[in-house]
Amino acid sequence: MNLNAANIRVAEYLAHIPEMALMQTQLHRAVMLARERAARGQLPHAPESEGEEQ
Repeated sequence: MNLNAANIRVAEYLAHIPEMALMQTQLHRAVMLARERAARGQLPHAPESEGEEQ
């Protein structure tokens, strides 16, 4: 099955919950990278919904 061609995402489940400090570190890093990309205009554009006015 070619999941990438159909744009299907499969979730990954964890057997245990990581430590809170690790999750916070990863979240803060993701937010920081997203802000940097946004500042450089490198974020992907969200697909437009049908019937949505601009």
